[in-house]
Amino acid sequence: MNNYNIVALPPTLVEVLWDKIVPHLKKAIEISNGELTEEGIKRVLLSGSNMALLICRNEHIVAVHTLEVRELSEGLRVLHINAIGGEEMGAWFEQYVLVMRAIAKDLNCTEVRGCAVRNGWLRYLKGLGFEKISSTVRLKLGE
Repeated sequence: MNNYNIVALPPTLVEVLWDKIVPHLKKAIEISNGELTEEGIKRVLLSGSNMALLICRNEHIVAVHTLEVRELSEGLRVLHINAIGGEEMGAWFEQYVLVMRAIAKDLNCTEVRGCAVRNGWLRYLKGLGFEKISSTVRLKLGE
């Protein structure tokens, strides 16, 4: 048994806890290639279009994940991991996957998707049942 709790953050508490949440998301924002910003994450959490899950050890937040339901063009409904960051992941991540699966099923999703930037994460996630389904490429157009 571990000492971690995974709790959903209601939009009404985003402002109250923002200063404790955002440090965990800074690295995800930095490596997002401009797809994530602090302001953007805060906006979608406040609006309720995304949800945040806080991973807590005793009274301390050790990680934050943001999720949203996406309906793809053919009706596929997925729970998408938008941002993920924190510490001590080896101690609680498997428990988190179980919670995330339950949330996805409750929201009538048929799968969970997200982006893994590092190859080490891809290997780790494969061991938990995830599979690589695509790669994102970019062509900068310059001035």
